[in-house]
Amino acid sequence: VSGIKDIVEPIKTEYVEGQDIDLTGGYIITEYNDETEEIVYLTDSDVTIEGFDNSTIGTQTIIVRYKGKTITFDIKIIAKSVEEIEINTYPTKLTYLQNLENVDLTGGTIKVKYNNGTEETINITESMIDGFDNTVIGPQEITVTYYGKTITFNVQIIEKEIFESAEMVKLSKGGGKRETDSKEIKYL
Repeated sequence: VSGIKDIVEPIKTEYVEGQDIDLTGGYIITEYNDETEEIVYLTDSDVTIEGFDNSTIGTQTIIVRYKGKTITFDIKIIAKSVEEIEINTYPTKLTYLQNLENVDLTGGTIKVKYNNGTEETINITESMIDGFDNTVIGPQEITVTYYGKTITFNVQIIEKEIFESAEMVKLSKGGGKRETDSKEIKYL
């Protein structure tokens, strides 16, 4: 090989942070001393690629090496961002007593889908939600926001009714025996 005459870049030259390089469609045109040419695909085992870092945002110059000769092309890495969120699991508690119980998001998770094709599951936290008000009876739509994307789920606030029954303390003359008070509290 006397040199690399030209390069046809891969189909994909823009990547999202975290994606692996894809050399599909790319090739070099090599020249020999006898002036013949050969097409060598970038996926060929004799071709090495240097300079790709999927964690560094911006333009990168990729070096293609083949039998001691080099040629370059540029790619661009863009920041990973959230494309979509969806409820993965609802919180265990979806019904609350008016003025008594605070929001409990235990068990609630969202699935986060990123622009690089990856996904992850995130616990829903109080800092992500809006719309919970335990003073208002009825259904409430809770909005979950994560990196500018939103999804909703519903909870129910129910009225508390307390029924009490109590027995008076009775003291008997025979030894000062005390019968205990009893209270029953029922939430509906």
